[in-house]
Amino acid sequence: MNEAGRRALKTATRVLIRDLDGLDVAALATRVKQTVLCDYGRPGQPHFIPVDVLLDLELVLGRPVVLQQLALLEGFDLVPIVASGAGLLPEALARLGRDVAALFGEAAAALADGHLSEDERQALATRAAEARRALGELTAVLDGGRP
Repeated sequence: MNEAGRRALKTATRVLIRDLDGLDVAALATRVKQTVLCDYGRPGQPHFIPVDVLLDLELVLGRPVVLQQLALLEGFDLVPIVASGAGLLPEALARLGRDVAALFGEAAAALADGHLSEDERQALATRAAEARRALGELTAVLDGGRP
């Protein structure tokens, strides 16, 4: 794995912990202490989050943040089998609209100077993954929540 991939995994780990409302909540959800969880997301640290800890945290959060990034690094994408709010078409449409609008807005801002930095590229990749997830949820709602 190249350095950009390592940074992407570290960033995804930080996003996962942030979305769980921080280290305190994350530490309660798994076997790992706050300081170790912090290190998993720190770019200078050589070790990455163990798979059992990752699963604990992503199950609590309800979505695969780091797993999605792993899939992207391998050239794949994850799509939910069942919608998180099966049958709630207006919510799914609103979520998709917000995520796509955020992606377009950030992309326009990032490209305004005619150059896309690695940080901007990673941020846009994260936004695009969020939009893909929202589209998967919408698809599941339209399919009646069935796989």
